[in-house]
Amino acid sequence: MMDGQLIYLPDMSKLVFEFKTKSTTIASVGTYKMREAMPSHKFQCTAYSLIFGMDEFLIVYESVAKDSWTKGAEAKPDMRAFYIKVTDADREALLDFLAETARKFYAGELPEADREKCLFCVYKAQCGGVA
Repeated sequence: MMDGQLIYLPDMSKLVFEFKTKSTTIASVGTYKMREAMPSHKFQCTAYSLIFGMDEFLIVYESVAKDSWTKGAEAKPDMRAFYIKVTDADREALLDFLAETARKFYAGELPEADREKCLFCVYKAQCGGVA
């Protein structure tokens, strides 16, 4: 479920608000490591676009790691925001991906493992993912 909607009162236009936390280091939301919203979060926005009929999104990342209190104005920023506009092409690509996933499921084909997503996956034992 989406985190919220921001409504611009003059014209009642709506923007979906998604809040994400990063728990590693403050640099995880810096301009060097994070140049754009994560692909999986863009994918999530596209799914919401199909479900809720909205196409504008604001993804806000906050690092739970903070710079020292004593740094004051010199402290590194701990938040980043990205505006996403979902297009018809994005929606079509998502639907194509889901259709192919369903086709593989009904054909009994096991999809190739994406090792970058194994850390929290509950199916690691079935496909031999990294523990």
